[in-house]
Amino acid sequence: MTSPAGRTDLDLVHAAGELRAAVREVAHDRTTWARPEVMAGRVDLGEAAQHLQQALSSAVDVACVIRDVAAQDTNLTGPARAMSHRANADIDRADNGRRGADVVWVSPGDVHTNRTVTIPQPVRAGLVDATDTLVQTASNAMSAAACLDRVTQDRPSVSGQEPTAPRSRRHEGPTPMAQEAPRVARP
Repeated sequence: MTSPAGRTDLDLVHAAGELRAAVREVAHDRTTWARPEVMAGRVDLGEAAQHLQQALSSAVDVACVIRDVAAQDTNLTGPARAMSHRANADIDRADNGRRGADVVWVSPGDVHTNRTVTIPQPVRAGLVDATDTLVQTASNAMSAAACLDRVTQDRPSVSGQEPTAPRSRRHEGPTPMAQEAPRVARP
């Protein structure tokens, strides 16, 4: 939730642009999608699989943190108009179209000036439901990517490069970042 005047962090915008450019460099051949063998020749598939697995593992951790914030943070706020619309939409969806008594979740004065307000209970419940789905989806994606080590090891290299052993099987010590990072429990 952001304030009505909130803007996206410029560092995140630049990072997203760099990611899009990197994907375009690998996945496009002039103006069309590159053929799979062309894409495989542009990257080391074993290393790409490792990065994908790390990203998916991080996604599960981030999803769990977001779910915890949505469920427990009493200081979670948002713009009054958006909170009012979302609360009413969530209640209407839960009632399956049957209109019960109208409840005002956000004061009319807050909606008129679009003040930042604490999120109403129906919005919190909707966020928790959405983040539960997010956690489950991220976990499923991470589980599906678990087989990438075997696939990239068994597959001959299209680019003529020697296949590299996945990092999980290399005999390296943990990086300094990995030693300091706190562990987050997964569901």
